[in-house]
Amino acid sequence: MRAACGGVGATRAFASRRYEPTADADDEETAASVRDACEIVRLPGYLLFEPEKIQIDLRREKYFFGTLMPFVHAAEKLGGKVGAPRAAPASARVVDLGPEHGFAASLEELGIVSDVDKRLDWAAGIRAEWTMSESGAASTWEHFASVGLEKFEDDHGRADIVAPAAVSTLSPYLRHGQISPRQIYHELATKKMGSDGVEGKKLSRVFWHRLYRREFAYWQLHNWPELPSKSVRGHYENRKAWLEGDEAAVALHRWQTGTTGFPTVDAGMRRLWATGWMHQSERMIAATFLVDYCGVHWTHGADWFLDTLVDADLAINSMMWQNAGKSGLDQWDVFAGSLTPDGSSRAHDPEGESIARWIPELAALPKGHLRHRPWEASAKQLDAAGVELGSTYPTRMITDLEGARRRMLDDVNALRVDEINKAATRANAASAADVDARSSDVFVDVRSANDFVVAPPGATKDHAGALVPVSTRKEFKTELKSTKGAQAAMQSAYAWADRALAVAETAASADAAKAKAQKRAQRAHGHSHAASTDASRSLRREAREINAAHAGRRPAADDDDDDDA
Repeated sequence: MRAACGGVGATRAFASRRYEPTADADDEETAASVRDACEIVRLPGYLLFEPEKIQIDLRREKYFFGTLMPFVHAAEKLGGKVGAPRAAPASARVVDLGPEHGFAASLEELGIVSDVDKRLDWAAGIRAEWTMSESGAASTWEHFASVGLEKFEDDHGRADIVAPAAVSTLSPYLRHGQISPRQIYHELATKKMGSDGVEGKKLSRVFWHRLYRREFAYWQLHNWPELPSKSVRGHYENRKAWLEGDEAAVALHRWQTGTTGFPTVDAGMRRLWATGWMHQSERMIAATFLVDYCGVHWTHGADWFLDTLVDADLAINSMMWQNAGKSGLDQWDVFAGSLTPDGSSRAHDPEGESIARWIPELAALPKGHLRHRPWEASAKQLDAAGVELGSTYPTRMITDLEGARRRMLDDVNALRVDEINKAATRANAASAADVDARSSDVFVDVRSANDFVVAPPGATKDHAGALVPVSTRKEFKTELKSTKGAQAAMQSAYAWADRALAVAETAASADAAKAKAQKRAQRAHGHSHAASTDASRSLRREAREINAAHAGRRPAADDDDDDDA
């Protein structure tokens, strides 16, 4: 920095602000070290919105805290106008920071490239796949905007269509600053795109919201600096069924090398190693498999992705893996959708074309489900395709899939039951007079069975330190309520929780309270209406009985007026 400023006679150096937890301290140290030569000025530019400006107004949001739309609403209201990028200058002075300034000329001189790396050339596939430059970023964006964007809404989940037809592949360029998110934002907002000639953001709302999801990840990292390593749902730190030692190491290695025996998983992992990139669907499948099936702690998967992805981004990667590990703000449930790691649903690669490309030893199998589930192929089909399970392609590392998922469900349920029992114990020991201050240390709602998180300072409007309900998988809530004694424990803590827990008021909770009040009023009105109706029916029945007696017959037992029923 000193040499660069001196080379052009600059007194100030401008840089984009960084947002990683240690970035401010690192940048301050750098600025202090060159203060005698130049002033370093850090400016926003890497993101659309500064994370500290975004506060979620829970009283106005009907969506769960921690899902995307409350963040979108807050960002659009509080984030300020997104600055438009300026055109590049016609010319700029360049300083040659060669060896004479103490800079190494090559990776070899830095000692980064080993002899093994030279022999293997592990980066050959990455170099072949990517043009990592501003011009490469510009051409990728231009092609996607003109060809792929209008297909994105329908096809973005497909991993078998060669990019950029259905995906943008812009993530590496955004990560390394070779294209500005502001350029993409403004072009989507203002330019006519696609065959229909509409604004890009209207052409694909999903892609438009992908820009916000990137911002959302950095907002989470800002508010939860330990996002890369510590559960946002704090009680999920108590999970006990994670694999450890050699067992975990073996499972992790098979996952890393794409040799799990599950082609749906292995295709994505082999693509990652070859190109440094995975389709979003493949990332979700691979992460779910490692966490839910293998029982390997999510941080191990997060570390591997950081090491191997060309778009490795601490904020986005941490948010994704937290959600995969069920400890993030928005729990994934790919089993309820179309992204099952065992190949039983294959919407992202219906014919197995991606499998054929990245696992060529299975390419001769018939298109469709047998490429995803070769263990269901007959001996004749395997022989015809030249596949020998356990030899040319590995056998499945897990055969009892339901048992593997059951261990995960039991593990999560156990820690949630502990929270319910904690609430019940306190409720039984307390009286109304005991509660003089509300607490925020019970992390499951005894009424809804949703998880709670504690709102960090600055993340919400007026609710710092309060418990905020977050979206919780339906199967987790069902599991909890079906656990012996859990329902009774929850009910026993209702009144105590209402007066003792510092739960944030949300629009959803206000609506729920209003709905309950309306139901109570309707029931009360119904009782009153029923009483008057019964009296009317009694009088009519008495009149009919008198008339029937005169006519010599008894009325039918169900001879009430249908309009009154």
